[in-house]
Amino acid sequence: MTPVTPVPPLSKTAWRLAAAPFVIWALGSVFGEALQQIGMYACLLVALIFWKRISLAQDTKRYALAGFAFTLWQAVSPLISLLMGTSEHWPKSGRYSQFADTLAPVLGTLAGHVALPLTAMTVTLVIGWVTSVWLGAFQHFVEWPFGQPFWSHVPEARLHENFAPEGTPRFGAGGWLIHRLRFAHGSIAMLGPALSNIVNANPRIRWVAVTVTLHLMAAPVLGFTRAALIVGVAMLVMFTLAQLKGRVRLVLIGVAAVGLLVSFSSESWRQRVTSGIQNISGGERTIAMTAGLQLIKAHPLLGVGFGNHKSAAWANHEGTELTEYLATDSHNLVLTVWAETGLIGVVLLLLMHALLAKALWARAKIGNAWATGALLSWLGFHALCLVHYLPYHSGVHLSFALVWAVGLSAADDRALSLPSLSTS
Repeated sequence: MTPVTPVPPLSKTAWRLAAAPFVIWALGSVFGEALQQIGMYACLLVALIFWKRISLAQDTKRYALAGFAFTLWQAVSPLISLLMGTSEHWPKSGRYSQFADTLAPVLGTLAGHVALPLTAMTVTLVIGWVTSVWLGAFQHFVEWPFGQPFWSHVPEARLHENFAPEGTPRFGAGGWLIHRLRFAHGSIAMLGPALSNIVNANPRIRWVAVTVTLHLMAAPVLGFTRAALIVGVAMLVMFTLAQLKGRVRLVLIGVAAVGLLVSFSSESWRQRVTSGIQNISGGERTIAMTAGLQLIKAHPLLGVGFGNHKSAAWANHEGTELTEYLATDSHNLVLTVWAETGLIGVVLLLLMHALLAKALWARAKIGNAWATGALLSWLGFHALCLVHYLPYHSGVHLSFALVWAVGLSAADDRALSLPSLSTS
């Protein structure tokens, strides 16, 4: 990893203004994606204003360039698909605008090299997620009696999904009235940093990290999210065996085992496991992936344009079991990217994520907890993306993006934070 040249510190006021987007972004990870997007675009503003102060390590620079290239290709792919005749119309604005989310971790990394309020951001996430899990527990047992807030655009039927058999009501948890998938998958993004701080030298931080880890592990259980629970347990066990010893290791592995046993002892969860197996072996996910493979076969090099998966797949639904809901994406990251942006898009996607993992690994090897946590979250992201297209859920994608940006920014050798406001 190439050392970064130190720069003179900002004034206290300028530092606080430059650091504010990260606190807004962290709040958005709890409350909703609108705040996350405000934080992301504010990071862009910070990067533009303080451009001359930003000096990236060589591996981070390569990752940033790959991120810009992939984002640009997603942005222009609908135009190319129209010109080439592989699509007939421009994608819907809400879906098309998600190409900007791809650049979010790069923007966060650039802004993080100007100011990074680790303490303020960490406190926000800890309080927000712990509170959200307790509210999620309430919603698990009681159908939420309040109306939706103005920031939630999820239909109430999705918020109150009931996976329980007749007579034993259990409802999908969503924290602050957020859809259960966003709630549970977002918890996997936060799980990496929580786990990595269990080995912090400060005993208070260690206990906070253990507490937050236990809460985050509860989120997939409360939300009936099968893939998130399996991935979360795998992350916990992998980190515990590699990094922990003695009583803490036994406690965390015991918690993972108890969590699985309690979950699968529930009739609701047993039904979810059964339906999940059916989903993969000829069920909904098989249908969605097959639709994606058909699009890839028809347009392998350029795809049908970013955001056009639904319209292109639905146009060929006759004679298949495909529904409009399943046509949204291929329920897999690589298949969806290939179907929409072609082989060129897949190559850029894999290059971008390989360079991100390489940069995080270089910092994790020298013992940086934030980079280690970000790398764990990167692994969780790609495990979930085997059966989900996570970028479709902007809130989830931006939660992961925040963790990756912090993992890269907090690890470089420079004074990023005011000592009175943040820890290193």
